[in-house]
Amino acid sequence: MEPVALIPFAAGARDPFASFDLDSLASGAARLRPGRPALTDSTGARMNWSELDAAASALAGQLVELGLNAGECLLIAGGARLSGIAAMIACARAGLDMALAPPHLDPKELAAFAAGTGAAAMAGETRYGALAPLDDLFAAAALSPSVRLICRLGEGEGDGAVELDLQGSGPAPARRRSARECQIFLHSGGGVIAGGQQALVAAGLELLSRARIGMRDPIFSALALSGFAGLAAGPFAALLAGCPLHLHGPFDADGFIAGLDACAPAHLAAPRALAEALCADGRPAAASFASLMLTGGARPLFAAPANIPVIDLDGLGGFATARRAPPTSPANLSGTGAET
Repeated sequence: MEPVALIPFAAGARDPFASFDLDSLASGAARLRPGRPALTDSTGARMNWSELDAAASALAGQLVELGLNAGECLLIAGGARLSGIAAMIACARAGLDMALAPPHLDPKELAAFAAGTGAAAMAGETRYGALAPLDDLFAAAALSPSVRLICRLGEGEGDGAVELDLQGSGPAPARRRSARECQIFLHSGGGVIAGGQQALVAAGLELLSRARIGMRDPIFSALALSGFAGLAAGPFAALLAGCPLHLHGPFDADGFIAGLDACAPAHLAAPRALAEALCADGRPAAASFASLMLTGGARPLFAAPANIPVIDLDGLGGFATARRAPPTSPANLSGTGAET
């Protein structure tokens, strides 16, 4: 199924976002602000924009050398990690589609997602809190005839997995597909949502305007990089604004508060209930937030100080109606047909 654009354009009109994707945004950030802080996560990993661009180029070269062809799909399993963003940019740079799996999926669900996206390879962290994404990928690969390669992101052991080295070097491969051709697949209710990166660029630009996000205040995100809200309010918004992005995950209350205090004032991207609890605790009055970007239901926005913009991420939409369910496989996976 072809992705459906988030914003319709008149027949013959030029799509203003057609030339923007993770590749062009990351290379532009490295050119314009190479030494400025770009990404940090809860492991303590950090990169500036130049280092992120170099890591993505190195990963893209490795993916091409491993035999992944333009138009094939890499399934990335994980939560809120710097390595996941580098891998996403690498996919765009190598001309690959990417399927983004939340960290909690079990092997059978991962196999169904791989079948629905036609993934040729899988990549994941060895550990993510109490979870072991790489072990689950190996179990899923046994149920996934299309998968021929398992890769390890980040530190840790992974016997049988090919290491993708973020510290590697080398130029990016020549672009093999246009930005508009590279799709992102998201997991939703056992089915697959397909979309172009331009929908996320459009949403990221809207967030910059609504939340008044500039280069000064960082974005602090407690959302996984496997859903529309987490992507739009995380890497896409940060790349477009040029502001630092801190990824917090898996959730830890003490670590969350300490990280948020270290970033303050920050644009917080988080589940609505978490932000409501923080507001009830008086944090906005202490100028902890530059804005609140919330997901988790269509309830009316809660009261917050007037000088702090509150944005409903769920109201940004997503990949419109481009949905499909994974096909039933010989392993009797859970696909049940197209969902509209």
